[in-house]
Amino acid sequence: MSATQLALSRTRRSIRAVAEALFSEVAGPPPAERLDWTVAEVLDLLRHAGARSRLLFQLCLLLVSWLAPLWIFRLPPLRRLSLADRIRALSRLEDSPACASLVLACKAVLCMVYYEDEAAARAIAAYEPCHPERRRLPLLTPQATVDGPAPAGLDAGGGR
Repeated sequence: MSATQLALSRTRRSIRAVAEALFSEVAGPPPAERLDWTVAEVLDLLRHAGARSRLLFQLCLLLVSWLAPLWIFRLPPLRRLSLADRIRALSRLEDSPACASLVLACKAVLCMVYYEDEAAARAIAAYEPCHPERRRLPLLTPQATVDGPAPAGLDAGGGR
């Protein structure tokens, strides 16, 4: 196995370990297929990112993977811990003023990708289906963009 493949394998396992801990609920971890999809999408995102962005994310992931277990007095890396210990370790590391930015950097990328999935977005009520009876700002209505601003007090349907 080449050094690049070995590094990719470690990155894949680290991303999965952090994602599983971040997106676990009381009922347990998220479905394995959703985690697999998230890991594949994050790796694809990193492949298309610039070298500096990719390096920065991988550095944050490496530091989180090695520092988080130390915050709960366990040996690294993070992926070797149980799910409950990973959650506790990430929470403690995130509460630390010195290391919170490392966890938040990883969370930002993982959340951006994980919640692209419609079912995941609905689970946190981030996906809001269109409601025709709901009032919209004049700038957001089709009439406002085609015919100019909508008359004051009227919504897209012409009602008050």
